[in-house]
Amino acid sequence: MKQKESEDSGNIPGSLRKETWIHPEGGRRVHRTTQAMQEQKDSEEEDLAALSSVEVNKRFVISYLHVHGKLITKIGMESFQETAMQMLREFRALLQHSPVPLPCNRFLQLLALNMFAIESTQLKGKSSFIFFLLKKIKRGIKKYIYLSSL
Repeated sequence: MKQKESEDSGNIPGSLRKETWIHPEGGRRVHRTTQAMQEQKDSEEEDLAALSSVEVNKRFVISYLHVHGKLITKIGMESFQETAMQMLREFRALLQHSPVPLPCNRFLQLLALNMFAIESTQLKGKSSFIFFLLKKIKRGIKKYIYLSSL
């Protein structure tokens, strides 16, 4: 069936296939599916690596605030995972630059915000994935602070 779909659509191997899902109550959703999604993530990481440290810093701060805004307001949580993963990619790219454009006190502020988000999320019993992501960010910031103090 998959082979027939790819032959019928004339897609180039590795390109996106367009799927249109029609909900019984009306309305449509278009999904892009492919095996090349991993390649897309790799190309995003390459693009981030090519940016200047100032630009990566700017993108990371915006993504960081966006993720925490979703956590605090509980609005748009259906896209939280994608947004958080993008923020983590930007954070990883930020740490690759030497020297890191964020001073230690700024990292400490970010860590404090993460700790607050972890505690408030934990008290309300939110999903373990959110808790896992926040702990991962916290460990990354702690590691940077430790390494920069050496």
